[in-house]
Amino acid sequence: MSFSNKNIIQKSVIGLTIVGCLMIGSFAAGHVWNMKTGGVGNTKNPEKSTIPTPAATPVSVLNAEKVEPYVVKGYLLNAQGNPIPDVIINADNLLLYDSNMQTVTDERGFYRIELAKVPATWRMNTRFSLEYNGKQLDLWLTADGDKPFAGSTGAIRNFTLKNLVGNLEIHPDFYSFPDSLPQFDSADVEITLTPVGPLFDGSAGQNITRRAAALETGGHGLDKIPLGRYKMSARWMPEGHEPMPMLVKVTGTNKFAQSVEFDFNNTPGGGSTIFVNAIDVKLESSSNN
Repeated sequence: MSFSNKNIIQKSVIGLTIVGCLMIGSFAAGHVWNMKTGGVGNTKNPEKSTIPTPAATPVSVLNAEKVEPYVVKGYLLNAQGNPIPDVIINADNLLLYDSNMQTVTDERGFYRIELAKVPATWRMNTRFSLEYNGKQLDLWLTADGDKPFAGSTGAIRNFTLKNLVGNLEIHPDFYSFPDSLPQFDSADVEITLTPVGPLFDGSAGQNITRRAAALETGGHGLDKIPLGRYKMSARWMPEGHEPMPMLVKVTGTNKFAQSVEFDFNNTPGGGSTIFVNAIDVKLESSSNN
């Protein structure tokens, strides 16, 4: 191997970051290699400069907000702006089916992917799990704004984990309502939720009291509840009657009680940012527990 004079660098300090996104030789997808090479200058016995040298700005900070051709980069942060490290970020090639490039967020939540130089558009997404109350919750996110972009242009695509909510579906025990009372209507069920400990996002949360309504996910209950653990109680409030206390239990468990604690679960089948649970309700005056 030979080099021409123009390829010889007399004085340099090179910082190079290689983001491995494809399986090439022995380099595995999703790894980041940081390499530095030092060169010795050709100035003999340099005198000490009297002009202060400004501190070098880290490359990642200098270029974090600069769009680069065939590069996509950004941050994965939670609602408080804290980084979420060690999460795989996917760049989905919209031209070729099931063709992705990946990397992993660093301790700052930052990622950078050097895209294949092909005429294609890309869309960013990620899937990962976080623990809450001893249970793993699967999370699916698209980049903020969820806009595709051309690889030749490059892009900055940030992710923010926020506005996670759950839907609570109500299953009434119709046999607990005597014929002497009005016909049951889910809209007459008043539900009170009290947070038990911090919510998923770390906030204290607030008490919620609302009437059941139709859910986009099907059935009736409460929607868009900030993700967390709650204690639930319920009353039946048909028009023209005094409120009547109800018994409640998590669907699939055995015993009714005046209140019950519950967590939200991933939507069956996955792929949704809405979490769910279901509660059975019946009149407290019913003798069938």
